[in-house]
Amino acid sequence: MKWVDLIDSWLYGKRWSVLYRFLWFTALGLLVWCFSSNGIQKVLLWSCFLYSVFKAYGGAGRIWKNSAGIAFIAVLGYMVVTLPLSVSPKDAALDFIKLLDVLAAAYAISVLFNNERKISCALVYTASALTLVFACDLVRLFVYLGNNVFSKAHFFQPFLMSHPNNASIASGFAAFTLACFSWKWRGNRLQCLTCLGAMLINIFYIFVMASRGPQAAFAASIGLSGFIFLPGWRKKTLWLLAVCVAAVIVLGNLETVNPRFKDKKSMAGFCEREIVWKHTWSLSSNHPFIGHGYGKRIFQDVYYSSNPPRSRFFFPHPHSYWLYILFSHGWIGVVLYAVAWFLLIFRLLRQVVSQPAFEDIIVPGTVALLIIFIHVYVLVDWPSNIVYEMLVWLIPAALVVSDPNALVSR
Repeated sequence: MKWVDLIDSWLYGKRWSVLYRFLWFTALGLLVWCFSSNGIQKVLLWSCFLYSVFKAYGGAGRIWKNSAGIAFIAVLGYMVVTLPLSVSPKDAALDFIKLLDVLAAAYAISVLFNNERKISCALVYTASALTLVFACDLVRLFVYLGNNVFSKAHFFQPFLMSHPNNASIASGFAAFTLACFSWKWRGNRLQCLTCLGAMLINIFYIFVMASRGPQAAFAASIGLSGFIFLPGWRKKTLWLLAVCVAAVIVLGNLETVNPRFKDKKSMAGFCEREIVWKHTWSLSSNHPFIGHGYGKRIFQDVYYSSNPPRSRFFFPHPHSYWLYILFSHGWIGVVLYAVAWFLLIFRLLRQVVSQPAFEDIIVPGTVALLIIFIHVYVLVDWPSNIVYEMLVWLIPAALVVSDPNALVSR
């Protein structure tokens, strides 16, 4: 496998300048995260998968050989086994095929980014690529909307990343990553200030886009971050008191944070999400154990052929990650998913608690925070497009940074 060794020496052995490394890997991040609607991303992801298969040799799958990894493999196995048992096996299979490139990339991440240093680089260059995109989008919005940007940006088309909610979650992902690494690199003033400046761009973007769900998830995750990073119960208790005070202040001034919170028509029933939640729950009782089957095609066919309650909106999904799992995979699927995510978060937090130095908890703590951030959001929405990719690809990242054997190359 000489060609594998050649690529390895070029990627990992070459002494690149800081500027060249930043430009190259930020450009690579743009290809991965911002071209999912065309073939560029697919070619890149499958190329990485094939490369990782040859690179892994006999060590393929090592990072998955633990309780959390096995649990997610069981989830995947359950998805595959139940495809023929769905109400429309053909539709389920077609939607599952679309998922294969994301799954292939998840395996590639576990092989190519097999230690904490490489996961750190992947997170930072993801954040730098996303920040560049959102900075450009802010310029676009201010050019076209001017002083109306704060009231109209949420509805201005064409949308970035298919929907303002997706873009806001991706921006929050970048903001949290940059905040954590600004502290990790606080000894280098230039790196630290650059991270802080980029973080502020992302926070401003979340504010401008005025997406209520992502804003609420971002605020809740800030509140939870102290329980991940602060040592000792005394500091955690003080943080809890500070969060409670901040929550009271913010809740009393929601209209200032985002005027859309005062829109009674859309706030009632969570923009009519209550309709799809209730009807999906009732439909799930028809197939309580293994569900109706995987995919949006099946959901839309079943939902709209069941004489659903009237709504102003078309619902391509049930607007809830866990409700979607119940509808698609039944209670067996809910249990499998819940066990897998619990074991992964537990594994990450155990790694955080076990580290003697604060510097050693930043990367696993960051990954844990990102997973929690997305999971808070998907309680009341579906992680589509880039958000789903982030959620899936954080699984191998979490397995790597929570593996003591993967920390040798910090």
